[in-house]
Amino acid sequence: MSRRHLWSARAVTRNVWGLALLGVGLVGGQGWASPAGNEPPAKVRLTCVGSARTVFSPALAPTSRSGSMTLSSRYGGCLSMGGQGASWANVVTTTSAYQNFTCSDALGVSSDTVTVTWSNGEQSVLSLQPSEVDEEATTTTVSYEGRVVSGRYQGLSVVRSLTYLNADFTTRCASDTGLPETNAFSLLVFAEVP
Repeated sequence: MSRRHLWSARAVTRNVWGLALLGVGLVGGQGWASPAGNEPPAKVRLTCVGSARTVFSPALAPTSRSGSMTLSSRYGGCLSMGGQGASWANVVTTTSAYQNFTCSDALGVSSDTVTVTWSNGEQSVLSLQPSEVDEEATTTTVSYEGRVVSGRYQGLSVVRSLTYLNADFTTRCASDTGLPETNAFSLLVFAEVP
């Protein structure tokens, strides 16, 4: 996604997160306009709400450590705009090594290729780039933007966000046991971006 669309990660995350909390459905084809109002809005095609779990081995601590982390996500509620969506999706579990990580490194901002497996068995391969980290009083949301490079929904733009509790990286990570895992609220949004 071009840098001119970086607004969409925050807009999509906040709007869909708010709608999920309120239990309100989205109107088909709804889009988000840019703050400047000079770009056509994105047309949302599919929104999935779920959770993501990351396991660190060894547990992260305030001091630098090296090891591996395994990330898996499950999206139990997907809403399609146009009736062609899937009811749920899993992100294939990925394990990667890390070097010299501390508590603050766990939020991650690296590029990623993610494979989504849908409820009907089809897959989508997403190429994602970090777009922003939005820190609030009790949570931090890390957003990624990219495209579906192959499989179902190929060519659509994607926003994936992960919202963590700040206490995981401050209180829990600084404890004697460190931070063995994190659990995050996650959104996965597919859209046509002009």
